[in-house]
Amino acid sequence: KDGQDVTVTVLGAHELTGQGREALGQLVRAAEERFRADLDPLLRVVAEGVAERAQKEGLTLRQAAQAAEVTPAALSRITQGVGGTTYVDDLLCLASWAGLDIVAVPRDDEPFQVPPRPESDTIHTWFGLSYSNYLVLPRSLLQSMPDRWQEPFVRLLEQLRAAYQDVEQAPGYEVHPVTWKYVNELTDTERAAAGVVEEFNEDQDATTYYDRDGNELETVAKVAVPAREPIPHYNRGRTYIVPRISTEAPDGPDQP
Repeated sequence: KDGQDVTVTVLGAHELTGQGREALGQLVRAAEERFRADLDPLLRVVAEGVAERAQKEGLTLRQAAQAAEVTPAALSRITQGVGGTTYVDDLLCLASWAGLDIVAVPRDDEPFQVPPRPESDTIHTWFGLSYSNYLVLPRSLLQSMPDRWQEPFVRLLEQLRAAYQDVEQAPGYEVHPVTWKYVNELTDTERAAAGVVEEFNEDQDATTYYDRDGNELETVAKVAVPAREPIPHYNRGRTYIVPRISTEAPDGPDQP
């Protein structure tokens, strides 16, 4: 600084408590104006990407940062060769440095700890190549599971609910049974039920398909067609469907 060597000690936010966090918060706030003008353009792009996502999707800045480490818009503007992984804390600091309305450092008396990102992609791998954004489990099957499955299953559900209780979620979802069919193989009845519109272009001698929102569909696209629900209603907990349980022990030490 000003031609003089400066020694900088870097501490993780989780290593600070009490007065240390408050002092760090003061430093960050004091540096905002100075950094705002000189902030590296790349960092500003990331910070602005968070703000842009928050505004478009109606999220708080913290929610936007947690939803995507770097937004697609920011990624497309980042120079080639720069890594795309930026942790939530970095984004929050960047947003603060860009002059956004955010508290980068908590001021409570508890240590600030950010849980590590899961290294395992077990859930993602389980979904395979599908583009499913939700997992629907029939209640009749869940209540038919053996007790030794139900108890740990419910415990995990409660832990999941508690861990994300501060994340805004939809009050509920309306689920309907469907079957997936190629759009160019639908009957007239199925096409109407799926909300698909078919138009024939005489000039190109080709048929074009549109979904109920007017978006064009590829002929190889699959659409959801309403179907009959094959699983019986849970009937106030009375329905029981005998599970087919393998007698072979699963891999690993933990067994249901």
